[in-house]
Amino acid sequence: RLLLPARPEALMAAQPEWSVMLGGQYEPYDAPTASAIEEAFQRGDEEVQATIDGKLYVIVLKPPMKQQLSSDPTRQRAIQRQPAPANEAAASATAVASPSTEAPAPASAAVAEAPAPAASTEAPAPKRQRESPPPFAVLIFAPGAGGQTAKAMRALQDSALEREGVAVFRCDDHPPGPNEARWIKSSAGCAKNVAHVLAVARRAAAAHPTLPLLL
Repeated sequence: RLLLPARPEALMAAQPEWSVMLGGQYEPYDAPTASAIEEAFQRGDEEVQATIDGKLYVIVLKPPMKQQLSSDPTRQRAIQRQPAPANEAAASATAVASPSTEAPAPASAAVAEAPAPAASTEAPAPKRQRESPPPFAVLIFAPGAGGQTAKAMRALQDSALEREGVAVFRCDDHPPGPNEARWIKSSAGCAKNVAHVLAVARRAAAAHPTLPLLL
């Protein structure tokens, strides 16, 4: 970097600050008064006189440092000296840096990353279900009175018979036609149920004319 002579205002900014306690906080002296106090302090004087707002004061520079009214030493205030910040004083007194003429360091090349593989949007293939073989017989099932035996037979038909090639026609599965009686659970062996079984058998024979019917 190119170093240039410090500007006068920079040197002034590097001076320590003298302040006096007023209203519960330290207030800085004006520049001429602060400069006179600093010069006396640098010479090693124990005190120095200063006129402030038309009144003569004695500035005591030995601890405890204070400001006294010359006509009444009992009227006094504490004072303090704040040294200039070391970094600001050094920078101001030594040099003022000119704008840098160095070329900026080249930016590091960005590493090209391979794009992440796109998530598959295809739905998983459904599991292939076992295909039932073509039926070789037809079962006409009359549920009786609808008790435990009937429930067990239904479970057998739904789980095994049709997957093994037996077509099942249940009497209660087919609504009766215009001239057919409904299945009556309360009287499984009545004439109306016999007529219903025959009607279901006719439907089974029409659907599978070449297959034997089992009751």
